[in-house]
Amino acid sequence: METVINWKDAIDKPMWRTTAGVCPTAHAAGRNLVYDKRNHGDYRNETIFQWDTVTTMNRYFTPNDAWVPGLAFTTNSGAIGAGAYAFFMPSHGPNGVVGASPTTTKVTLAALPNSGTVGINQLANCGGRKGFVLRVIDVGAGLSGKIEEREIVANTAGTTPTVTLDSALTFTPTASTTRYEMLSGRIYNLGSGTTASGFFRAFDLASETNSAALTNTNLPATIGTDTTSVELDEQYVPYNRNPGEGMLVGSATYDANGPWPKFCLTATAIAAGTITGQASGGDASVIENEYAKMFQIRIVEDTVTPAAVGQRRKITSHTAGASPVYTLVSNWTTTPSANCKYVIELNNDVMLWTGTNAVTYSYAAGGFAADANWSTAAAAGGATQYANPGSANGAGCMACSAFSIVPDVSKNALQGHVFKWRGGASVTLELYNHITNTWSTIVPGQAMSTTLSTATCGVHDPVSNEGRYFTFSPNVTQNTYRFDMLTRTYKGWAYLRVAQSGTAAVGQRMAWVMYDDGGNERDRVRVGVIYLQTHLGTTFFDTVVIR
Repeated sequence: METVINWKDAIDKPMWRTTAGVCPTAHAAGRNLVYDKRNHGDYRNETIFQWDTVTTMNRYFTPNDAWVPGLAFTTNSGAIGAGAYAFFMPSHGPNGVVGASPTTTKVTLAALPNSGTVGINQLANCGGRKGFVLRVIDVGAGLSGKIEEREIVANTAGTTPTVTLDSALTFTPTASTTRYEMLSGRIYNLGSGTTASGFFRAFDLASETNSAALTNTNLPATIGTDTTSVELDEQYVPYNRNPGEGMLVGSATYDANGPWPKFCLTATAIAAGTITGQASGGDASVIENEYAKMFQIRIVEDTVTPAAVGQRRKITSHTAGASPVYTLVSNWTTTPSANCKYVIELNNDVMLWTGTNAVTYSYAAGGFAADANWSTAAAAGGATQYANPGSANGAGCMACSAFSIVPDVSKNALQGHVFKWRGGASVTLELYNHITNTWSTIVPGQAMSTTLSTATCGVHDPVSNEGRYFTFSPNVTQNTYRFDMLTRTYKGWAYLRVAQSGTAAVGQRMAWVMYDDGGNERDRVRVGVIYLQTHLGTTFFDTVVIR
């Protein structure tokens, strides 16, 4: 049944509600809530994760209003203290080639990450009513050159499980050639204190295993004070697009026989290190470098050159207007055909700020390639080198990416913009412009006088109100504010009618989930719900984003 939303201004007011679920562990410095920002109920994980100790996480199941404590994993080095941080990358799960004897409805997966083992039907439950989504890439000479995505509805046990799909693929996969990517996600954990081996790890949600130590190269010698990041995951798309469609689309589709057809773009020319976009519609109205630096091209269908499908290349620059030419960071391994189908997506990097320095640390999260060094503006690694902000971090720092908006007609607000609040008892708000690779300090309209310091935390709602708002709780107060990424203005939000107290401690105490009525694909109703854990407490509140 389709949901009808009919909020009335001045009558229907947002309010914080006490949930029945009480957090198993009280908030303390460095404890973080982690959540999935995907805007589609068939893909997103409905669980909120609380990084509790260096060996455990707690899980809040939002549909049931209930916590399950103590999900154990390999010990991280470092400590849960000021500066400790966790972030979620939804597209990063098990990936590899399919095993022997695949069919259109069953495929065997290559060995799971970290020597993980799954139980019977474990992959058919991603924390809610759905199974994890499996992306099947039919790449190789003589194959279909298609990408299709299906929900896992059953699986065998073991390290190389055979999974059953909810509906048949339009092609029969080929063992050891057809590839898969499970869109199940990883939680990356960064400890606080003196940087050491094992300080940074990734927890794989599908196999429920923690990785070996990931690289620390180019991170600061000490993680402390406070940390924030933006995750440039390819599954994160504007509020009016679905995962897998990228930032903008044309009239072409791929995976047409899936649960819903995904829209994409159609190339008009190709070369070893470039791809040319549409002459009209789709990406024909881009401004110069609108999708450079933070974005990638992914080939989603190529029936002429099947070996080209699934390739990803970061965009270094591109021209404006009709038939834009995208210059890529490196040449194609297999040059696609001239009229292949592609999407423009975020590039899977993480931009992170920590401690009391003015450095942008970036990481090419290892979902699709080997673990690579962190990058900075002064040191090359596995990720793009992004410019350093103009001011140093402080306690209470926050950041958000504007990926969820649709640019205004004059393109003053772009999906590649990043906003960062410095914290440190200031109101300083900085804007990262990906086109020029520069930062600037901005003064929002309807300015806010509250300085942001220790205990400030915020949450990005990529669905409600056209994906425009970042909501935050400043310091140890009962106030809540929202920042509009399209108009760059502050607004008040629901007042918390329970006093927060105690010596201020940093940590991410806010999270977001989404109600999705599962109706008609393009008309389905999606409403954000924001959660807040009380400062130094266990009480958990939520508020429905009604406007």
